[in-house]
Amino acid sequence: MRKKLLCMLLLAGSLNAYSQGPLTKNWEILATTTTGALIGNTSLQTTIAYNKVTDKLYLPERNNKISILNPATGALSSPSTLTVLNTAPAWTQSFKYTKIRVTDDGVIYACNMTNPASVTDAATIYIYRWASESDTAPTTSAISITGRVGDSFAVTGTGVNTVIYLSGANNTKLFICKTTDGVTFTLDNTVTLGAASQARSSISAIPSSSDIWINAPSVEARRISIASTGTITSTSAVASSAINQIYANTEYIQEGSEKYLAVSGAVIGGSYNAATGLGFDFKLYKITNFTTPPTDGVTEVGTGKLSDVTAAAPLTFYQNTNAYADVAYKKNGNGTYTFYNLICNNGMAAYTTASTLPVSLTSFTAGLSNGVSKLNWTTASESNNRGFDVQRSTDGVEFASIGFVASKAVQGNSSSLINYSYEDKTVPAGTHYYRLKQIDLNGDVEYSTIRVVNNVLNELAVKIYPNPAQNTLTLSTPLSLKGASYTVYNMVGQDFIKGKADELTSIDVSTLMPGIYFIKVISLQNEVQSIKFVKQ
Repeated sequence: MRKKLLCMLLLAGSLNAYSQGPLTKNWEILATTTTGALIGNTSLQTTIAYNKVTDKLYLPERNNKISILNPATGALSSPSTLTVLNTAPAWTQSFKYTKIRVTDDGVIYACNMTNPASVTDAATIYIYRWASESDTAPTTSAISITGRVGDSFAVTGTGVNTVIYLSGANNTKLFICKTTDGVTFTLDNTVTLGAASQARSSISAIPSSSDIWINAPSVEARRISIASTGTITSTSAVASSAINQIYANTEYIQEGSEKYLAVSGAVIGGSYNAATGLGFDFKLYKITNFTTPPTDGVTEVGTGKLSDVTAAAPLTFYQNTNAYADVAYKKNGNGTYTFYNLICNNGMAAYTTASTLPVSLTSFTAGLSNGVSKLNWTTASESNNRGFDVQRSTDGVEFASIGFVASKAVQGNSSSLINYSYEDKTVPAGTHYYRLKQIDLNGDVEYSTIRVVNNVLNELAVKIYPNPAQNTLTLSTPLSLKGASYTVYNMVGQDFIKGKADELTSIDVSTLMPGIYFIKVISLQNEVQSIKFVKQ
């Protein structure tokens, strides 16, 4: 299995978590025309969500109930539904539970959908909130908006930091709701989109950011940055040649610094697109290095499809003219991911990545202290990790190994944070570049991002003689470096002689074994210069 560095708490490196091979379908539930079916063909099942606190899936049936499913099988759980009320006006609205989402702490949110006659007409959308799966008294918040809203719905953060995003078909607006008590929500900002329906099908928030991904049928998936005033400050759209714009739903997934988009759903009208079968697809794309032009850094790394349909000759299909689809996901204990994909009116399937995720780096830092380069990094998860080859370069291009740090994870596998460090005690004067080469147990490798350390004195008039030396080495330093310290050490960083430098300092090296050594001079301002010498 090929494991990739996320950006180590650098979590940033390159986790190709899903480039491990094809996805495995665990189960699927196909739509039927049977009354009361878990998934029917009348646009009642439009959304799903996963609760990592209770390990349950939620599948609403609009205007009726929210079923609780076992994610391992897709079967009904016990209890089989969330508590819903029937009090007016919130619980008597049309199109209740069009979308549902769950926060990291297990709070469940859903919304209805408004559908006024005009996109400029005022309307009220309701947000339903369950404090937990067992909540028997869910609360609601009424939000005044305009136009059709509720086709797309995203929730990010927890408690008083929870933020809700809403939009819908034909709407040029995206509505942002916030809370001061963690329970009741009010409209905080209204964002004007670049065109109507740009966020018609999906909104997916980027954690710890004001950026979101939005998508709709026949529109490129795009990332937008939103200022605190509600103004869009930047837009980055993925070209349809990279991700087909027929896909209607886009969900953003981030594992450390690695970034992915899960896409699915397409308009299925009176005829089926037999040439592509996109309406029944689930696809996973890695976008960690997504840049401009918009086709760069987008790689397909996983795909799935409802099994009763083939691209060449579909056996059955039901219309999904709204292109409703949804994706939820679960990170498993063994490092794999399971994705739950709902295609409205046609079915739902669960897919698991073929192998565990790579090493997930959440940070990687490098700094200089007393002439020593100190590297620190953290992994959020590891899979089949042998360890890290520490590499150094003088130009940022050609790297050489200077040490190895073995994985601390049991048999190279971990789902918890692990901290690592390495000290380069032989760093010469000058600018140096560091990176980590992460090595799998099977020999696959990935490289981290590069960190830079500058190890230079303000005054480089430091000299030694004679070189080679036999008994005495003279260290010559300028007057401005009076009081600087020096250390004589070998190629593996072992210290032998330390002292304070004067303008001319005689150093007894007679007891050193013949070989290559370094003398490092550290100024009172912690500036460093190292010079190599030979002991004869």
